[in-house]
Amino acid sequence: MGLESCVLGQQVFGGHGYIREWGQEQLVRDVRIAQIYEGTNGIQALDLLGRKVVADGGQSLALFANEIRS
Repeated sequence: MGLESCVLGQQVFGGHGYIREWGQEQLVRDVRIAQIYEGTNGIQALDLLGRKVVADGGQSLALFANEIRS
């Protein structure tokens, strides 16, 4: 979503979106490298669900859900 927003912003600037003067080109580069550095969103989501959410048999998740309900 962030990359799409930055690229659309770059399109709004037209040719000026690629010039350093406005800074939009830096935003596009930064958000792109952040995606590469963190890994794909799918891998992150699988890691969260597979290891962290159910790590203790779901007790932490149940505790969090109870906290939200109260």
